[in-house]
Amino acid sequence: MIPGVNGAIEDHHINATVRQAVDSGYHCVVVNPVRPNFRHNVEDLEVIDYSRVEPITESVAAIKALFGEKCEIYGVGYSLGSNHLLRHLGAHKNCKDICGIKGAVSITGAFDVRATCVVLK
Repeated sequence: MIPGVNGAIEDHHINATVRQAVDSGYHCVVVNPVRPNFRHNVEDLEVIDYSRVEPITESVAAIKALFGEKCEIYGVGYSLGSNHLLRHLGAHKNCKDICGIKGAVSITGAFDVRATCVVLK
């Protein structure tokens, strides 16, 4: 699961989705859009650069390393996290299994990210 830019694992919609998935027999991983910035101080945080697909590619590789190559991965993205997931899928559209992701759901993704940023500003 990939929350939006202001989202985190503590958000109600993330918790509700994780609970439902776990109750249905799935293991869940939440890719947090905020991470430590180790170039400066460990306490500093930075928002993941949503224009890069590497964080999802790296997450898929880590999950496969932990659970094995045959595990099935499904992606769920919310808001800007949804756009990030779709960007990853588009960047890997020629991969047989979308580079490790068997299926994906986009929830409340912005149709026009630039226009959304202008409105939010």
